[in-house]
Amino acid sequence: MQKQLPTLSLFIALAISIAAFHACGGNEPEPQTPAATGLQFLGDETEIPATSIRLNAQSVQLVVGRNYTLRATVQPANTTDVVTWTSSDESCATVSSSGIVTAVAVGTATITATAGALTATCQVTVVPDPATIDAGIKIGNTTWATRNVGDFGKFTTNSRDYGKFYQWNSATAYPASGRVNNWNANYSGGTQWQPANDPCPAGWRIPTLAEFEELQSVDWEVKYYRVGLYYYIDGWAFYPFYPNKQDFLFLPASGFRANNSGEVLMIDNNGYYWSTTPYNEKFAYGWLLAEDFMAKSNVTHAVGQTVRCVKK
Repeated sequence: MQKQLPTLSLFIALAISIAAFHACGGNEPEPQTPAATGLQFLGDETEIPATSIRLNAQSVQLVVGRNYTLRATVQPANTTDVVTWTSSDESCATVSSSGIVTAVAVGTATITATAGALTATCQVTVVPDPATIDAGIKIGNTTWATRNVGDFGKFTTNSRDYGKFYQWNSATAYPASGRVNNWNANYSGGTQWQPANDPCPAGWRIPTLAEFEELQSVDWEVKYYRVGLYYYIDGWAFYPFYPNKQDFLFLPASGFRANNSGEVLMIDNNGYYWSTTPYNEKFAYGWLLAEDFMAKSNVTHAVGQTVRCVKK
């Protein structure tokens, strides 16, 4: 029996150690609940809700067709809430999933950014493009725009700008200077200027030959400008309220682009303007302004001329 005592002692010591281990474990802190940490659990993922959201702008004014990027700042930085964007009126302004606002039409719209239960808004006011509106001036029964057409659907900046050149019944705009590589010397535009190819802004159109002829019913004069010892034709002024010379319609001496080469000719000498009145399948009536006269002209469709619009 004396030989078994060491084994019994070892067994008693092991039992005491195990009891002591469990006694120590009873002092460990209780695990925290989601409510205690501010976190929420969804399945195996932890949600971190947004506590604030703000935008880089509270109000924006945009010209039709322009864009603006809204940026949302959300706290905390590690929130799991995703920002979504909506527009109160997509016919006025739209917004992409990344916050890019596009002005569609004149009006107002509210753009809302949402993160979880929080929102932030930006008021968007859409205004007309200044290049698409013109006060106009009435001569006889026709209201004329005070500026030539530049890019398709837009007026030039001021009344003395030549604008751009168009072949008859074509929507392609050519600059008033320099050479062009895509000139079509064999172009023919048919027998009618289609509305889709009319470069005038909305609410305006290219005049008829009869409307150009009506301009001769009012007093007019040639305007010149001087460079050194030489004088050049600036354009023609039409005075519907003569002898009042403060209000007048001005047509610049814009020249034209030759049908065979596209070369710009006769700038600051003559003015060449398209009408919608056809002459035949390859020619149409234009309006020629010279130093001492103005008259209709039969022009091949491939010539590039300027456009002055009238009110619809």
